[in-house]
Amino acid sequence: MRNLLIIMFLMSSQVHAQRKFRDLFPLLSQFSAERQKNELKEYLSTDANHPNANFRLALLYEANYKNADPLIEYKFAMANAEQAINLFFKSKILLDEKELKHNVEYYAPIFKALGDNTIRTVEFDRVASKINSGYDSALLFRKKIPAIYLAFTKSVNFYDQAVRTFAAVTEEFSTIEDLYMLYDERLDHQLTNIKLSYDSSVIYLNKYLELTSKYPIKRYQPTFQIQPVVTYRLDGLLTTINFLGREISLWNYADWVNQVRAKVNGEVADMRKKMEITNRKMDENLAYIKESATGFPIPEKVDKQLRYNLNRMDRQSALLSLLDYKEYKQEIEVEAKSKTLDTLPTVRNAELLSEFIYQNRRADTLLNEFSKRISDLKVKKHHQFVNTTYGGATGLKSYASTQQAALQVSYLNHKAVLRKNVASMNIAESCFSNKDEFIKFNRITIPLVNRPLSPESLELGLLFTKFNKKNPDGSAYVAGIYKASKKNLISTYVVRINPDGRIAWFKDVSISIDSAANGDSHCYLASMVLTQEGPAMLTRSIHASRGDVINTFVCLNEKGEERIRKKIESTAYPRALLYIEQSNSFTLVLKGLEEKENYNSMESIDVLGVNTHGDLIWKNTGISLAGTFTDIVTLSDGYLLAGSYSTLNDQNGQEARAKFSGGEYSPYLIKLNERGVTLFLKPLSTNGIFYVHKLIKTNDMSIHLLGNKESMETGVAGSLNGSDNYLHIMTNRFGQCVSESN
Repeated sequence: MRNLLIIMFLMSSQVHAQRKFRDLFPLLSQFSAERQKNELKEYLSTDANHPNANFRLALLYEANYKNADPLIEYKFAMANAEQAINLFFKSKILLDEKELKHNVEYYAPIFKALGDNTIRTVEFDRVASKINSGYDSALLFRKKIPAIYLAFTKSVNFYDQAVRTFAAVTEEFSTIEDLYMLYDERLDHQLTNIKLSYDSSVIYLNKYLELTSKYPIKRYQPTFQIQPVVTYRLDGLLTTINFLGREISLWNYADWVNQVRAKVNGEVADMRKKMEITNRKMDENLAYIKESATGFPIPEKVDKQLRYNLNRMDRQSALLSLLDYKEYKQEIEVEAKSKTLDTLPTVRNAELLSEFIYQNRRADTLLNEFSKRISDLKVKKHHQFVNTTYGGATGLKSYASTQQAALQVSYLNHKAVLRKNVASMNIAESCFSNKDEFIKFNRITIPLVNRPLSPESLELGLLFTKFNKKNPDGSAYVAGIYKASKKNLISTYVVRINPDGRIAWFKDVSISIDSAANGDSHCYLASMVLTQEGPAMLTRSIHASRGDVINTFVCLNEKGEERIRKKIESTAYPRALLYIEQSNSFTLVLKGLEEKENYNSMESIDVLGVNTHGDLIWKNTGISLAGTFTDIVTLSDGYLLAGSYSTLNDQNGQEARAKFSGGEYSPYLIKLNERGVTLFLKPLSTNGIFYVHKLIKTNDMSIHLLGNKESMETGVAGSLNGSDNYLHIMTNRFGQCVSESN
């Protein structure tokens, strides 16, 4: 009786529930899938075993997981698949032929909704087949997708790790060369992580592709390619990558790591080893040269490949500058010990000392470059070498300071010796001389040295020599002025002395201003040079009564015969005459109106070029200054003039003034090309006033200005100090101040 009551109660509940489903059923087709799911779930909460409700809800969960993206919506898809499995399984138990026959109207719309619009009745096998296939498909989904998802996510995560670590490395090291040179254990660990992450990413990506080839995912049929990292800090810098696309492109970080390690362990390691060997050999050579007097070793040089690699791997390399300095130091140390100075001051000494100074300056430049390049980063790139050889950065800086101090001492010594040598240079070898310092011709005594002019002595008929020049064959020409007793006019004389020391001839040169007159002017000798054929002179004639003047270019041959007598257009005072053997021409310099220069006002310096006939071939009259002209020398590419100035106008018409207070001045240099065009007009900056007395050239790169620290007035009237208290500037054809001594 009790069992009957329970059965009747259950049947009553089922009938009551069925009535409720019949009310819900017509409405389901009007609801969205999501509302259908919610309505069915709510219904099943009161009637959990309703066959059609369970079947319908299973189909909805099936649609959800199948339409979901299993890689992006993994949890959603898996949850829906799990629900579909449970509901399809329950449908298997609840749905039989009796149920289908009794409620066929509930099932026909389902299959119509699935695309079969021609269905009129539903066979049980068809429904059972759908339930079984849905159950099996959901089971397979639950089985396959987790492995696919795991492989996919691990591939993405590992690749993301590789990208981020690679990006951190490129951010730390601005160039691939810095990375090579700063490679250490920490960086090696980072590269290991990059390689492991990349390799893991590829392994899991291949696993993902393998799994999806066996169980394809809707919308995903991916392929992938690997591209090399070629350009550092341009390639490989993606921080995210789309693994969901049809084509996945990966940067080959593993191969890049292998290349970096191969470079560091190969080329960079070889470079370091070669650098250490080169440095050691250089130090050994320098030590040997220092202790030895002869038999010097061949200087060790920086190998071309080593230089190339250091320049490439370590731009602005401090260690390469160090090796360059040591390479050059070997050369100059050998040269300093191989070349000895003459006992007496000579041109050779001046050239040799000038060369030493240039070498010193070059070494100092290399050492300064080395010192400037010493930095924490540069030292860190070669920390093992620096620590082993110099005891760290402090030792490296100490080496540079010690070397600079030694160079300074050497420079000061060379400069002092050069200064004395130039000032005392023996010019006797270019002049004719004897123990008497004069030579006789008939009753005339001709002095061989230049003495201060004395008007009283001139009136007594004494000769005053201004020029004494010797030819390579031993012959010589001596010239100056005297007052002939008959004419009572100052004349120029020229004497040729044969190689045996005897006078060949005595020539009186008198040039009248008026062509019709004979002996109406004083004739002063302004300058004289020797040519291949004889002496050439510049004379200045002053009319005895009127005071007007002319300048004349005169050439004599070896016999004393006049070859050329040519009036010069300019009436400015002749200051210098040069003979240029290469072009067989002459250069004349004229400035001011009197022999004593007017240094207080602006005056033009006229520079003229004439041929061997005395004809003008070029002229430069564009130089103007307040100051003095000292001398002119020839250069391989033109001429160099020097003197002292307080104010001058350069080739652009710009005015320059000496940087001192009133009445003070500085040296200047003027360079002309071979046609007389001004190339530069350069005021020289000096430490105080500097009056130039002498311009001496030993070669184009060794040109010397000697002078005193004195007033312009004293300088014009005086001469170079005989003591050591004189000034010296070494310059070159570029107008560079190589050294200065006060």
